[in-house]
Amino acid sequence: MERMDARIKATEAKLESLKALKPATEGLYAVLTDAQKEKADKLLGGGCGMM
Repeated sequence: MERMDARIKATEAKLESLKALKPATEGLYAVLTDAQKEKADKLLGGGCGMM
């Protein structure tokens, strides 16, 4: 159970990090060219802020 609790805690921390990063990522994505957005989509996992 301790390992499961640790995994839950780590997953929750990752989620909070993604939530904190989302506004900045959206702002940057909004000003990219189409070519840059295409590259960003690949780096971010298929969409703005999607890792």
